Amino acid sequence: MRIPLFHVTAGAGHLKAAEAVHQALLSRGMSPSPVLDFLDFTNLLFKTVYPRTYMVLANKRPNLLSLLYRQSDTIIHDEWRARLRIWFDRLNTRPLLRMLREIGPDVIACTHFLPLEIFSELRRLGHCSVPLVGILTDTSPHAIWAYPDVTLYCVANDLAVRELVRRGVPADRIRVTGIPVSPEIRNSRPKEEVRSRLNLPNKPTVLVLSGGYGMGPLEEIVLSFGEATRDLSLVLVAGHNRDLKTRMEAWSETLPVDTTVFGYVNGLSDLIDASDVVVTKPGGLTTSELLSKGKPMALVNPIPGQEERNADYLLEHGAAIRIHDNSDTCYRVETLLGDPSKIARLECSARAIARPDAADRISQILMDIAVRERRFAS
Repeated sequence: MRIPLFHVTAGAGHLKAAEAVHQALLSRGMSPSPVLDFLDFTNLLFKTVYPRTYMVLANKRPNLLSLLYRQSDTIIHDEWRARLRIWFDRLNTRPLLRMLREIGPDVIACTHFLPLEIFSELRRLGHCSVPLVGILTDTSPHAIWAYPDVTLYCVANDLAVRELVRRGVPADRIRVTGIPVSPEIRNSRPKEEVRSRLNLPNKPTVLVLSGGYGMGPLEEIVLSFGEATRDLSLVLVAGHNRDLKTRMEAWSETLPVDTTVFGYVNGLSDLIDASDVVVTKPGGLTTSELLSKGKPMALVNPIPGQEERNADYLLEHGAAIRIHDNSDTCYRVETLLGDPSKIARLECSARAIARPDAADRISQILMDIAVRERRFAS
């Protein structure tokens, strides 16, 4: 079976979701299915500008990003704008049909709306008849995910089903699977054991995540621990942002707590296991990993739109606390650490809504569609 998994490098979550499904397919005895960056099939200008525009909006112009999100999140699509966008995108994706002929896929799976949109349009125009599956990586689907020529959607929860149905997607084309996370996330290890292996102090540990690309105003968060009154271990992860890592190392020298700084970490399982509380932006993949581990979350700096909805979902289910003032992070975390009953409630609520087997569910769905397609073709 040939099941290419398409992502887009606008944030790290889409790639991590595709890799999680890829690993699940391999565990089922599948031959390697390619994990492909959709932007590799566009021209160099588009490939460069598209992710950078998103990063700039998320970091520098969040109000503008919020406005664009709200305006585009509508059931009624402006036909002229939709056709113009599709025309523009197709100009950038001419190698796609050649790639499809070379791979001969049984199913196409997408963890980002951009390839889903293009493949849906190719199916509508009759240029592609391969079944198309959308794998959503946030708790709530934006209208831009809803296309008529998608074979099946894999979504995080029952509310996401309702939202897609309200946007015109038939209910029988939607499956609640959860957001796919790496299989290693399921295997939790004792805090003391992991701390020893990572050379971390064996004391209450606060993990601060910045996303795969080190996004968000983190200086206030980190420097707030200058007011620490507890004997803590602070673990900072800068992601791919080398400049942020350098700044974090400088900030850590001013703090009265033990501080360890990491750059990009290929798999956060061990660091999550070592922690007592995780301070993080509410990205869909990161929070799904933390739910699977049953870790208390303190949510900061949600990107307007999807991350705000993720935060709402987690707060409604009692799986996280929200920190609105970054400079108050240390106080809020220390207060939480001083309330074991609150920690226990957060852990219990997290496990109640976790779906650690989402990648397995999705891989089985993809294989079932592929088998059905082959039988139909024969």
